[in-house]
Amino acid sequence: MKHAITLTLIAMITMTCAKAQEPTKSTNNEKKTKKELRKEERKKQFERNYQLLVTKSFVIEGDRVNGHEVYSNENFFKLSGDSTFLQLSPMEGITHNGFTGWIYAGKLVDFKLKRNEKNYSCTINLSFKNKLISRRDVVVTVSMDGNATVTSENIRMQGKIKDLQSANIVPRIPMYSVAVGLPHKISPLLVLSKDKCACFTNKTN
Repeated sequence: MKHAITLTLIAMITMTCAKAQEPTKSTNNEKKTKKELRKEERKKQFERNYQLLVTKSFVIEGDRVNGHEVYSNENFFKLSGDSTFLQLSPMEGITHNGFTGWIYAGKLVDFKLKRNEKNYSCTINLSFKNKLISRRDVVVTVSMDGNATVTSENIRMQGKIKDLQSANIVPRIPMYSVAVGLPHKISPLLVLSKDKCACFTNKTN
């Protein structure tokens, strides 16, 4: 009789412990599921970003240049096919009728894309040139979440990658083109040298 009672008590204790552990297991499984879903979504985002890089159709909107906060619509790197456009405008250069900054633009001459499956990141090594610039090298790195870094000589710009349609950028026209009697819509690659600082204007026609 005593033996039967002991076995009954042991069984009851075992069932109570098992029930107590069930919510914990359920919570752990739920957390694991959310973590997996988040990882899958980040992978999908990575694949979308990768396609932008493969098709050479993207914009890196920079919010920091060499460690300083800047306006992302004025500081960007754009690649559209074989056309490259790197624009920089320090915030302290803004004036009442425009701003000062730099434009480096030209035709793509070299493009190498590497994909890292371990940490889901991509790196592009590219070069471009124009009539005044024999060659300028640019390195673009993009993380799994779309954070991007653009490095070119002494320039380091950090920001986000976007497609051409959703990018919010304001390409500027060099005032230097007016000084030499050229139309406002002329491509900046014809009027800027590698180390020349140019003033920009809002004029478009």
